Amino acid sequence: MINKISKTNIEQETIQLKMAQLNPLHFEYFYNLYYEKIFRFIYQRMDAKNDAIDLTQQTFIKALKNINKYEHRGKSIINWFYRIAFNEVNQFYRTKHKNRVINITTLIENTLIVELETDDFLLRKEELTEHLKKLTTEEFSLIEMRFFEDKSFKIIGAILSITENNAKVKTYRTISKLRTLFTKNATS
Repeated sequence: MINKISKTNIEQETIQLKMAQLNPLHFEYFYNLYYEKIFRFIYQRMDAKNDAIDLTQQTFIKALKNINKYEHRGKSIINWFYRIAFNEVNQFYRTKHKNRVINITTLIENTLIVELETDDFLLRKEELTEHLKKLTTEEFSLIEMRFFEDKSFKIIGAILSITENNAKVKTYRTISKLRTLFTKNATS
């Protein structure tokens, strides 16, 4: 989960942002501050470390190229970096025509089990994998961020450029869809 950013940190980011917009050498502040978080965010979605490294670099290059377009609105700039990283990962999978990576072990440890309301989950891991493959990219991303990474709806909304409430509604609709898929298979 992303740590809460204090008002002092936001003020520091605002100063650093203005400096980076005037001189790209000051972008190093954001790179040093957020590289590790963005790398982990991307690496959780990849099956090759080299691809994650490449996409992390692409994320920061894209951010640097567009730093003058970024408007600071009193929120941490990391949400912007996450949104760029999210789009880079999706573009990677679209371009390479690769299947997304799903780590069911991580999933078991989180609350998706409770949300799906299935008692025999351990016996149905393979079935869950198949159902997750049926989700759209956005649906899968919602599940991934909420249950694999334990991100708040507010952060999910910021990453997907939707409202916090919309992120919550879409996530629970996706849970309902997965629950329906499990129910159909149970009665078949």
